Amino acid sequence: MSAVKAGLLALLSTLSAAAATAQVNPAHGAGQVPQCQLHINVPAGSWIVDGFDPFAGTDPGASFDVLFVNTGDRECRFFPLFQLDQAPFGIQAESGPRVPYTLYDDLSNYDATPLGGRTLRRAVAQPVIIAPHGQQAGRYTFHTQASSLPGDGFFTQRLILEAEDVNGTPIIDRQILLGVRVLPSAVMTLAGAFTRVNGQADVDLGTLQTGIAPVPLQLQVRSTRAYQLSAESLNGGRLRLGTTGWYVPYDLIVNGQQKPASGGRVYESARTTGNHQEVLPLGFRIGSVEQHRAGIYSDLLTLTVAVQ
Repeated sequence: MSAVKAGLLALLSTLSAAAATAQVNPAHGAGQVPQCQLHINVPAGSWIVDGFDPFAGTDPGASFDVLFVNTGDRECRFFPLFQLDQAPFGIQAESGPRVPYTLYDDLSNYDATPLGGRTLRRAVAQPVIIAPHGQQAGRYTFHTQASSLPGDGFFTQRLILEAEDVNGTPIIDRQILLGVRVLPSAVMTLAGAFTRVNGQADVDLGTLQTGIAPVPLQLQVRSTRAYQLSAESLNGGRLRLGTTGWYVPYDLIVNGQQKPASGGRVYESARTTGNHQEVLPLGFRIGSVEQHRAGIYSDLLTLTVAVQ
């Protein structure tokens, strides 16, 4: 896999004190009924899975904490729900396709995903109850599938976390940016007639003859965007007899295109956006072997894939 550096952008969601605090009842003086005064604290500000590698064999996901605080003199009873900010459901990078996800409320043990634009409040759901001057921690688990991501980029959706009372009246809300930042990545594997020795692919070209070596090989490449392959040969694109000065030149054939094995770019994918997945036939064209000393000729060839 190619080494990739990606710039990281810290996003903060800020609210005024008035937006982060709400009273169920108006302010009261002496002798008036005590009131619930609810706050929603989101320590992270935004819920982002950062630096995700789509080829690491895992799905993007994380758990995020919320703190509900009651600074009033009366208990608070409410249901925490998510709403979409006037946008279709799904995280999205720029104008690309939307990717579905799930949000699970670990405190109340239910699916809080705003699939239809809003968390479905079940009839059997129990409200969160916070005593006067008390607090209650909440945790929400975000998950989406790596196979659903159409490429690299910053996939986000702005949500509104809302607390509504038992009658369905909103008490307070807080905006949260939910998302996944997918790194530009590419991976490559070799398939076909080879053996693996000390972590390296050992390809036996058989008895050297001028022309294409009869060795079936394939490069299997996956990338989050357009990519290129490059080659580096220890012997400058030549097979060498031990430590002697005897050499046999050879070229690479990648996806039907003959390229020098001496070094440099040997293949470039189509410059289209989004994920790429290709199987590229790999071959070797052997140069002249006339009047060469008998023996075992070899080279160390390094193939590298890098996103563009």
